[in-house]
Amino acid sequence: MTGNSGPAGAKGEMGLPGPIGLPGADGPPGLPGVEGPIGPKGAEGSTGIKGDIGPSGDPGPPGPPGDGSIFPAEYAVQFLERTRRIRRSADLDDEVISYSELNADDTTLKHSARYKREIPSADEETLSAEESKNLTKDFFTRLNKVVGEMYSIRRDIRNLKEPSGSKNNPPRTCRDLFAGHPNYESGWYWIDPNLGHVSDAFKVYCNKTIVAETCVYPDSHASKMPNIPWLKEGSIKWFSNLRGGFKFTYDNVGIVQMTFLRLMHAEARQNFTYTCINSVGWYNLENYSHGLSISIMGSNEQAFGSESNQPTVIYDGCRSRHSYSKTVLEVVTSKLHQLPLVDFLPQDYGLPNQAFGFELGPVCFT
Repeated sequence: MTGNSGPAGAKGEMGLPGPIGLPGADGPPGLPGVEGPIGPKGAEGSTGIKGDIGPSGDPGPPGPPGDGSIFPAEYAVQFLERTRRIRRSADLDDEVISYSELNADDTTLKHSARYKREIPSADEETLSAEESKNLTKDFFTRLNKVVGEMYSIRRDIRNLKEPSGSKNNPPRTCRDLFAGHPNYESGWYWIDPNLGHVSDAFKVYCNKTIVAETCVYPDSHASKMPNIPWLKEGSIKWFSNLRGGFKFTYDNVGIVQMTFLRLMHAEARQNFTYTCINSVGWYNLENYSHGLSISIMGSNEQAFGSESNQPTVIYDGCRSRHSYSKTVLEVVTSKLHQLPLVDFLPQDYGLPNQAFGFELGPVCFT
């Protein structure tokens, strides 16, 4: 006869781990990433091979009137008067050429003068043909040297007044560039805000709008990040404090040149694009709040967010939190020490199927 069941025994010790099972089947493909925005314009390429000489063009229009003589006419007259009597040869009955009729009131040296033959008197100074030739050669050698130096000075003054935007002749800002060259179009040019040595000049994008903009791009390695499923460790952290994060840098400009840019402008603007997969960028439609909105930090460590210093929301496609899209914010300020942007604070990440990235635009001074 079977008795009643006894009480349950104590829990036994954990057994040894079983053998590793077979690999599972591959999971379904993940969500496609958001289409990346157009990247910044690449660096200017190297100069190509010189092409063949093209056909001659049509003659250009007549140039403007010259600036007048750059060599004193009085000096030339004195020289020519000194050599007024030149003995040509015995075969010409000691005839000489007279330059006395050169008009000393002309503002430019004439390329030709009226010649008058006359017989020298006994008391007039005469030079041999060889002496006259050497003296004339010396005069025009000195004349060419002075003319060349004067044109060089004129070119340097023009470059100071109307810098071309090249590395060796940069303006202070794009505004100065377009003021000196109204026919220039928007593009990449060299500038030197502190007008020091050209070694610290740097390249910017000059945007020819109603008010010329000087746009400084961030360093290429710190201006863009694709969508990545970032791991959230502990409390909310600025992007530069995340594992693998970094600050936005502008090493091609330098602190001194950036300071001069701020001093010479009245306003600045910069865009920041937050790309998302199932992540809130600014507004959250699920609970109708900004509780998970990002913040962005200026160069003076002042934050722009939903609670204070609100940026302009240009586009907010991340609000649904159930798609891949982007949120575009723009900071416009007259307090130029606030820009450029250097960091941002993401909040909605770390859950399955969540990812975020970003793209940083240039800071544009006007």
